[in-house]
This record gives sequence, structure tokens and C-alpha cells, in this order.
Amino acid sequence: TVIFFTSDHGIAFPGGKTTQYEPGLTVPMLVRDPRSQQRGFVSDAMVSLVDLTPTILDIAGAPIDKKDFRGRSFLSTVSDPEATGWDVVYGSHTFHEIQMYYPMRTVRQRQYKLIWNIAFPLPYPFASDLWAAPTWQAQYEQGSHAMYGQRTVRRYIQRPEFELFDLEKDPHETNNL
Repeated sequence: TVIFFTSDHGIAFPGGKTTQYEPGLTVPMLVRDPRSQQRGFVSDAMVSLVDLTPTILDIAGAPIDKKDFRGRSFLSTVSDPEATGWDVVYGSHTFHEIQMYYPMRTVRQRQYKLIWNIAFPLPYPFASDLWAAPTWQAQYEQGSHAMYGQRTVRRYIQRPEFELFDLEKDPHETNNL
């Protein structure tokens, strides 16, 4: 039995779930494959949850028609700590709740990440539970220049069309290049 362990993208705090920032994209993943000769290693392969179904089909020996899936099998990364070709992932978000339309697309490489805020002229819509949270409301009431974590309230609400970050120099994604 092959075991996959992963998680949701966490609570919907600003800069987290429902965004394309690192806390909204990155989740842990553990895989136990008793057939693998290599065990107990950490892979730096950049895989996505869309790769999970093709991987399960690959394990089962089922045919994988690439036109049916956006992802690809990451089975090679489970058995080979030096597997190559896993240096980029793509992210996509359109809405979280039906009234929260704000499409974003992302290309994330090891050092750089590009976010395209397609609906950038619109204010960023927050999840209702986050919007109502006392911590957010306290900062929001202080005005657009109030800090909430690493960003100002204004930077959470009004996003530029493109955001480019050097993740090695700016892991909190605060300096849009």
C-alpha cells in the first residue's frame, strides 16, 4: 500500500489560503512507497496536487492519457532523490466562495515567482470568515497604511497586475520586482 499524506492550504489569513503567495501554495507532502529501494530522504522536487491522480494511476499501472490531466506522475521523485525536471509549478485560483471572483495565475520556479492578478483593477475579495475576524477588522479600521503581517492593508486589497518575487532574497514576498 502506497500512502500519501498532504494537507489543505490552511486557514484563510491574508497572504495565505486563497492567494498565490507561498503560504497559499505550499503544502507538506509525505509519500511512503514500500516498493522503493530509497527510503527516508527528502526530495526537493516541486510537485503539485494536480500531479497526484496521474501518480496514483502510474502506481496502479493504468494508462495515463496526457490530454486528460493537467498534472503528471511524480513517481520518479519517490524512488530517486536526484530526480530531475521538477523545478517549476503552476498555480491557478479563480474564486474561493462564489462571490469572491478574483482570478490569478502563477509560475513558480525555485528562485522566482510570477503572479498574474488578472482582475487587478478590482479590490481583492476576502473570505467572509476572514473579513469578519477581529484582527483583520482592527487593522482595516486603522486605514490603508496599517500593517497586517508583512504587508499594508492596501497591498492586500489592491493588487498590481503582475507581482514578481525573488524568493531567495525575499521569502516573504514583500518586494515586487
